[in-house]
Amino acid sequence: MKFVYALFFITLAGGLCAQTETIDSLKNTVENYQADDTVKVNLMQDLAEEFLAEDMEKAIEWTSKSIKLSEKLSYSLGFFNGWLLKGSISAQQSANDSAILYFNKAVGIAKNINNNSALYNAYNQIGLFFRQNEQFDSTLHYYEKALNLIDEKNSDDRFYLLQQIAVVHYNLGNFETTIEFVQKGIKLSKQIGETDHRMGFINLMAASLKRKGDIDSALYYFRQIVELTDDEENFDKLSAYNNIANIYGDRGNYPKALDYYLLTLKTAEKLEHERAMSVTYNNIAIVYYTLKDYPQTIKYLQKSLSISQKVNDKPNIVNTMNNIGELYLKQDSLVKALKYYNEASKIIKRIKAPYYLTHNLLGKAAIFDKQNINDSAKHYYNEALELTEKLNAREERADSHIGLAEFYLKRGKYELSSKHAEKAFQIARELGKVETIREAAGILHRANAKLVKIQEAYKYLKVYTEMNDSLLNADNTKEITQLEMQYQHEKELQEIEAQEAIREAQRQKEIARQKGIRNAFIVAFVLVVFIVVLVVRYSRQKQKANSLLAYQKAEIEEKNEELQQLMGEISRQKDQIESSHNQITDSIRYAEKIQNALFPIHADLKQYFKDFFIYYQPLKIVSGDFYWVEKVHNHLLIAVADCTGHGVPGAMMSMLGISYLNDITRQPEVKMPEQVLEKMRNRVKRSLHQTGDVREARDGMDLAFIDIDVQRNSLNFAGANNPMIIIRNGEVIEFEPDKQPISVYQKEQPFHSQSFQLKKDDSIYLFTDGYRDQFKGAEGKKYGKKRFLELLISIHTKPFSYQKTALEKEMQQWMGEKANQIDDILVTGFKW
Repeated sequence: MKFVYALFFITLAGGLCAQTETIDSLKNTVENYQADDTVKVNLMQDLAEEFLAEDMEKAIEWTSKSIKLSEKLSYSLGFFNGWLLKGSISAQQSANDSAILYFNKAVGIAKNINNNSALYNAYNQIGLFFRQNEQFDSTLHYYEKALNLIDEKNSDDRFYLLQQIAVVHYNLGNFETTIEFVQKGIKLSKQIGETDHRMGFINLMAASLKRKGDIDSALYYFRQIVELTDDEENFDKLSAYNNIANIYGDRGNYPKALDYYLLTLKTAEKLEHERAMSVTYNNIAIVYYTLKDYPQTIKYLQKSLSISQKVNDKPNIVNTMNNIGELYLKQDSLVKALKYYNEASKIIKRIKAPYYLTHNLLGKAAIFDKQNINDSAKHYYNEALELTEKLNAREERADSHIGLAEFYLKRGKYELSSKHAEKAFQIARELGKVETIREAAGILHRANAKLVKIQEAYKYLKVYTEMNDSLLNADNTKEITQLEMQYQHEKELQEIEAQEAIREAQRQKEIARQKGIRNAFIVAFVLVVFIVVLVVRYSRQKQKANSLLAYQKAEIEEKNEELQQLMGEISRQKDQIESSHNQITDSIRYAEKIQNALFPIHADLKQYFKDFFIYYQPLKIVSGDFYWVEKVHNHLLIAVADCTGHGVPGAMMSMLGISYLNDITRQPEVKMPEQVLEKMRNRVKRSLHQTGDVREARDGMDLAFIDIDVQRNSLNFAGANNPMIIIRNGEVIEFEPDKQPISVYQKEQPFHSQSFQLKKDDSIYLFTDGYRDQFKGAEGKKYGKKRFLELLISIHTKPFSYQKTALEKEMQQWMGEKANQIDDILVTGFKW
């Protein structure tokens, strides 16, 4: 028996997501929605999906309501989604026959309406269902059917399925096939110039090679991830550090292993990734366990278990409990050991974790072995061995053979002991696992000695001694102690630096206060002196008036010479100013290129819409207005924003806004536009240190955000001071925003979403206030909302390129020759 390292190769899940806010918002929207139409069906199903994780009865209730309304409306897509949801609910309730029945109903509807996107979702869901039930042949069958339906341009879904198929083959021990699908994923990422998914595939490639026993190649790929990832605060690099450490641990190079584990831990702390920290603590504990430093072992195991329980990371809870059980087993605390193994076993049954089950079975077998309960010990050892053969889990199979070898050795069955130890020895040697080689060699030495096979006994004694010396030498222990002390020292330095920074800030604050007092005194003193000088000067001027007249001519001539010199100086300064102006303009021009590079590419927009236009006219070279479009799975997300300020300050805010949108919309807990706006507001307030103090700057942005479900043709809108207009057959449908900005605000309220069912040829308009607020010539009259709406109505049936030109010409005529543009202008239009 031994401890089990944790291996990362797929992105770790984050903490628990609070769904209550989303559920309350959706429920309120559904209950206040009066019309019985397709929008209401979609909202019901969104609400049912949210309830899946919290209240199964409510999920069933809202799903049934959505199916009933879909049937009444003859809404095929709603009918499809309802049966698919019913299948998911039944699967969670382990009602497998019902789940398959409902899934097949959904497949039939998708085929009848000839909707490949819906059919893809059904096949993917069925594949997941069979995977959770460990029916891997059926899993692969449906995943591959789903893969064949994906449009070539949909790289996100293709990446997802290639990875899922590869992982299933990995869990089945089909490492060659795993590598085949991994290579497809890497090829796709290279074709589209994408790196994030590529790192995940390389990680899985390395993990497969490690399982195959090709340790050098696995190490090469893990190191490649480290080299290809520039950012130190990156999960792929963190994952690679951990897996490199595992390999060094398997090879018995514990100082090197601990060095990489501490790199992993530092990166996890910077990322504030608690699950990664808990896994790393578990792995550090294994190093100390192997060196027989049990106080340090339990210290790190308890840290790992505490964090794992906090973030509800069940796989690592199981692994850590198994390892704590192993530690107590090693110390002959059998009651405590069995307690932890039994607790882990309960969770294993719920989460279906076969690899952790093998170690759990081996731990229980070892306890019964020590208690001489022979039948139970033998039963658990054999059950573990059969499971490892089914999983093609070679490392775990070697551990099972070690357990049986020890069992038979204690009972005098030396031939059987030698047979199992030899199998473990061969597997461990192929995998390069030094600790297992040592254990197997020790058993083979003792078994062969009992069988009076002196030569064999001596051969394995020599191997055992070499392995033991390499694992437990004094240099290893010394170096590990030094690494631990260095890490703790760095942590202490960081804390000291943080305290020093606080003290320095307080000192600077006091210096600034004293400086203010000093400056105020200086200003007062200068004022007094100035007044005194004025009084004295005034009295003397009367006395000198006559004498000054005599010198007037001479002074004029002197001033003339000075003016000539001054003109020369002004000319030189003018040249310097023009040079500086050119440099500044060049810098702003370059900033313009950066800002434009962040905007959506028009070629991408053509894939999403029948027609569109972007009328974008900055007041200066760069703009505080920006537009943003992104497709996430079946959802098309669009934002149009007006940031505080124009020119460079406005452009800086716009780049912050684009960065925040890219991050927030990829967070799985974000479901509705109102949540996007709430998170944007929190980010802006935090980044600009806005607390509500009246003396603070109120920088921020006005923003309109829409989320279009392209499969359901449904739209959700939320706005911060920016509205949305939809024109359908000449009818204007205006969506009013919340009257508050994305920034600190005295009357701050939650944002709200509004829903709408789109129809073919609907025209959608998002815009900032620059067009409506522009003044006319010398009259000082604004263009206004009414005139703007009339213009949109008059052109909305025209091609969108014509609409853009019409808007430009109208604005030129309105401004005339005398008026200057007063604000950035941004108007966008999209045809559905």
